Amino acid sequence: MSRKTVSATALAVILTAAASFSLTACNMPAPGGKADPKAEVKAPPSPYAAIANGKVDVEGGVIEVAARRAGIVEEVLVQEGDTVTKGQILARQENRDSLLAVNSARAQVRQAESQLALTQVTITTAQREYDRLAMLAPSNFVAQQKLDQARDAIATAQATLGTQQAAVATARAQLAQAEYNLDLTIVRAPMDGKIIRRYANPGGGASTLNVSTMFDLEPAVPHIIRSEIVESSIPDVSVGQEVEIIPEADQTKTYIGKVIRIAATFGARKLKSDSGNEASDERVVEVVVSADGTPFLIGQRVLVKYMKPGEKAGVKREAPKPAEPAKK
Repeated sequence: MSRKTVSATALAVILTAAASFSLTACNMPAPGGKADPKAEVKAPPSPYAAIANGKVDVEGGVIEVAARRAGIVEEVLVQEGDTVTKGQILARQENRDSLLAVNSARAQVRQAESQLALTQVTITTAQREYDRLAMLAPSNFVAQQKLDQARDAIATAQATLGTQQAAVATARAQLAQAEYNLDLTIVRAPMDGKIIRRYANPGGGASTLNVSTMFDLEPAVPHIIRSEIVESSIPDVSVGQEVEIIPEADQTKTYIGKVIRIAATFGARKLKSDSGNEASDERVVEVVVSADGTPFLIGQRVLVKYMKPGEKAGVKREAPKPAEPAKK
């Protein structure tokens, strides 16, 4: 073998050994056993079984209060933010025609009642005349014809009394109908709650053909969260399970709730996240979560985190720790 060939072979062996040593040195820990600042961070196990978007609502939803008959709004008695009670008057419509109908019906009732009283007097008079003639009949001082006429007068008056009683009942029914029509011009609160939106204004019209909403009423019932979970998360969610509720606008705050109920059917997704990564045809199940005592507003978007078994909602958790360095 020539001297040049031996030199080339020796040089190749030296270079290979140097490269191997460099790679080994790169993988060795820093002197003193300190961890590399770029070492992998070890994340703790997640305490959440599922995470879903949610929206604040109330049981039964916001009530759209509408007029019960078509007409023009005459007066509005409440403003947005007012607390109202069941039956409280919220607004009135123009009611002059209804007032006239009520007054006319009352007059008819009074007329029918006066006719009834007159008939009762007639019966009393006829009965008294018959009793007087009946006492004289045994002595033949009164003809039988007179006695028969007195008896017929009583029967006629009693028949008239029945007719008048029916007339009074009819007049009272007409009065009740007129008063009901008058009451239809009054818009009342269907239950206790708060006016969160007012649409009615004096002079505005109200329709019953295309129902015109006059007020939005938030019922005085606890708030709830309506969230949607995908099919794969259904086994991880159950009634009574604790959840953490985090507002999208301020994720530093956390509120605690529980699963109230789970829908029995799948439905189309109604809540979309800001990222918009969800499939448009994705089928989800609605899960209703309690939100008692929370400061959320109706329609506010939140994030709902369902806790794993044994995990407590609202507990502060440690931040992820860097992985420990390998020992020599």
